[in-house]
Amino acid sequence: MKSWIAYLSLTAGTGYLMVMYASEPFLLMLLLELAFPLLQLGLLAVQRLGLRTQVSESQGSVRFRVENRGFLPLTRLAVRTEVRHGWSGQVWKKWERFSLNSRGVQEIRLNLEQVPVGRGTVELNRLRLWDYMGLFFLGKGTAARREFCRFPKLVPVDVAVSGRTWSFRTEGDVFSDSRPGDDPAEVFGFRDYQPGDRLQQVHWKLSARSETWMIRELSLPEIPRILLLADLERPPALTAAQCGAFLTALFSISQALAAEGCCHELGWYRPEDGKIRRRRIQDLEQLYPAGEELMGAGLYQGPVDLWELCRAERLIPRYAGILRVNLKLELFYGEVLVGALAPERLEQDLARCGLEV
Repeated sequence: MKSWIAYLSLTAGTGYLMVMYASEPFLLMLLLELAFPLLQLGLLAVQRLGLRTQVSESQGSVRFRVENRGFLPLTRLAVRTEVRHGWSGQVWKKWERFSLNSRGVQEIRLNLEQVPVGRGTVELNRLRLWDYMGLFFLGKGTAARREFCRFPKLVPVDVAVSGRTWSFRTEGDVFSDSRPGDDPAEVFGFRDYQPGDRLQQVHWKLSARSETWMIRELSLPEIPRILLLADLERPPALTAAQCGAFLTALFSISQALAAEGCCHELGWYRPEDGKIRRRRIQDLEQLYPAGEELMGAGLYQGPVDLWELCRAERLIPRYAGILRVNLKLELFYGEVLVGALAPERLEQDLARCGLEV
C-alpha cells in the first residue's frame, strides 16, 4: 500500500507540473512513469520462470531450498510454509520474507522439534515475487512437500508387573536364547556366584561337584503377556496437544513394560478390515517401528467396543491382561477405568499412577 501511495503521488505530481507548465518533457516523464509498472510486470513474469524450489530432509529438520536461476537479483520474495497435523487436522501457516541475488539460493529450515507430536505434512505451498517498485506480485505454485513422523518424549511410568502376570502361561511358550530372566519354568544356564545373588538361585548339587558356588539363571519368556490397546475413536474437538498427550502416555507405558522385561503387544483397531492390528514389543527398539505404524493409522468415528471385539477375536484368553488408552486420555485395565490423565500434568499423572498389571 505504501508503494502505491508513493507511486500515485509521484505520477500526480508529474501530471500537475505538466499541466501547469504545458511542458513536453513533463509529458514524456509522465508517460514513462505510467509505462514503467507495465514493463515491471512483464519482467516479473520472466523472473518467476527462473525460480526453483526443492525440499530435503536431514536429521531432525526439513529444509526448503529456493533458487534464483535468473541473471537479475530479486529484492522481495515471500514463501509460506504450512504444517498440517494428521489426526487433529490442525494447520499452522507462516510467511517468511527474503531477497535473492543473481543465481542466489535461500534455504528455509524447519526444525521438527517445533512440529506437533504425531504424523503430518509440512510443505512450502505459496511463493510470491514482487517487482522492484513493490507495486505488483505474482504467485508461483510449488510441490515442495514432506511427511513427518515425530515421536513424543517418553516419561517415567509407575508400572508394576504382578506375579499373576509373570506366571501366566499359554501353549507353545517361547523363551529367549540370548537373555536370562526370572521364569522358573525354564533354566537359561549356569554361572559362577557373584555378590548380590540370592541363595535361592544357588544350584547346590552342581556347586558341590565344582567346589564353588554355581548360580542357576532362569529364562526370560518371550510370550506377549499384556495387550496394550490404542483406542483411536475420534472425540469431539480433538487437538494436536491432546493427540500428543495420548501418544506420550501410550508409548511411555509400553516403554515401562519393556523395561520390566514384560513382553507385550501394541494393538489398534483398523476400520478398513474390522480387525485389531497387533505388533509385538519385547524391547524399546521394537516400539519405534510399531509406533510409527500406529501413527499412520486413521481415526474412526462412532463407538467401537474394543473389549467385545477382543472377545470375538478370542484375544482375551491369550493375555494376562488388557490395557487400553483412548484419545480422551482415559486408562482402562480390562473393562475397569483405572485412571484419567490430563495433558497439562501428564508427566506427574503417569509418574504416580501406580498401575499394576
